[in-house]
Amino acid sequence: MKGITAPVLDTMICRAGWHFMWGHGSCVWVGFGMTQKNAANRALARALKEIARRFNAAELDSFVAAKYPGFHIARVTVQPRHIQQHTLLDIPDEKHAQFAAAR
Repeated sequence: MKGITAPVLDTMICRAGWHFMWGHGSCVWVGFGMTQKNAANRALARALKEIARRFNAAELDSFVAAKYPGFHIARVTVQPRHIQQHTLLDIPDEKHAQFAAAR
């Protein structure tokens, strides 16, 4: 979602009746390539693989690129995020239904 900031996305998600959860811990990776785009894609792919599977989204926090003779280096930082209907993180549907019924 190019060009949409996290607060704007959060507002859009809330208006749809969903929740935008913020996770702890960032993933930082460096990628190398013959072009800046190639280096950035490698760094981003590696960082996204490190996001815990319980999160279904990520936010690109920072991107830094450098050019050296013959190659490029890119460093990316991504933050884990999760978009879901209920407000509790990591509760399977069956447990959530039991919790809701007990209330």
